[in-house]
Amino acid sequence: MSEQSPGTINVEDGFCGNAKRQMPEVFQSYLNKNPFGRMGTAEEVANIAIFLCSLAASFVTGANIHVDGTLSSRVNY
Repeated sequence: MSEQSPGTINVEDGFCGNAKRQMPEVFQSYLNKNPFGRMGTAEEVANIAIFLCSLAASFVTGANIHVDGTLSSRVNY
């Protein structure tokens, strides 16, 4: 499985929303792959963006932050 950053994010008018309506078995297969048992939300991705834009991240110079509900099965360096 290729890694994505962010991972599977459910946007109703995007790929996942269309798959949920038109190909429920594909949608369910994505859910089954995630240990959290759900897809992320756009708000959860936005929270990372807000953090990166804040003073709290003032020393962050580059990172690949996996917003994927533990879909990545390894530690990333």
